[in-house]
Amino acid sequence: MTESRSFLAIAPWGQDIGFNLGGAPVVTVYDKDSLNVALDKILDEDTTGILAVPRPMMDWLSERNRRTLRRRLFPVIVYYRYPEEWEEPSALEETVSLLVQRAIGYRLRIKL
Repeated sequence: MTESRSFLAIAPWGQDIGFNLGGAPVVTVYDKDSLNVALDKILDEDTTGILAVPRPMMDWLSERNRRTLRRRLFPVIVYYRYPEEWEEPSALEETVSLLVQRAIGYRLRIKL
């Protein structure tokens, strides 16, 4: 039997609108504590396959959540940058992004 896992985005207030408009489920967080509380719940529910987290929040993860994420296969964490930080992708990044899109059905911006 195949388990079905979903996509989920974490975003700070004000950056969540793009996910909402695109129809993606999003958890809005406000600070380090709310991020770790949300992540605890996500890990307990164990239904998320891909979790998009803003790159600036990488340092906000608690040591406990970091250890848990290193031991688990799911969710796969994809760190993203805010739109104002975007730049034109290289040819290699674009190729990798297209391969990921074909494999999992999501278009990701990959920074190598």
